[in-house]
Amino acid sequence: MNAMSDNLVRVNIRAVYMHPKHKVPTLFLADEDDMFIISMVIGFLEAQSIIIGWQRLPSPRPTTADLVRSIIEDDFTARIDKVVITDVLEGAFMAKLIIHRGEQIIERDCRPSDALALAVRSDSPIYATEQVIEKIESEQENIRALIKYLEAEAKDADMNNMMQS
Repeated sequence: MNAMSDNLVRVNIRAVYMHPKHKVPTLFLADEDDMFIISMVIGFLEAQSIIIGWQRLPSPRPTTADLVRSIIEDDFTARIDKVVITDVLEGAFMAKLIIHRGEQIIERDCRPSDALALAVRSDSPIYATEQVIEKIESEQENIRALIKYLEAEAKDADMNNMMQS
């Protein structure tokens, strides 16, 4: 698959929440108009790495994503051009990291969570293929209901924390 030639739709990280039933981090990506939302379960360490980079939180030591970004950009004088969520196979998302080094374009398969952790650190755009969007289309109603529930839960938790302060 050549991620450079596929029809791509720009997405952004919308939220990362703990799934209420499965107790695992769930990351949500959405297009600018919230016409579709991608929901993916990620690991705890991966969620932490993405959140640290996305929210620009200080880290006492470099994370693995910080190290990889530094090697790509500083040591190899390349740039992370973009991240592409390329497919969904048996419920697992696939991704490619697209790197430019001079005239050379390097594509590497990687876990979406690793690619996203690099994208937020390098301010690189994130895309999903139309194939991914088509595959998740039937899940949109459930994803939207889940986000609405999680947002309400987060607001309740914020209110409770303010009242206890």
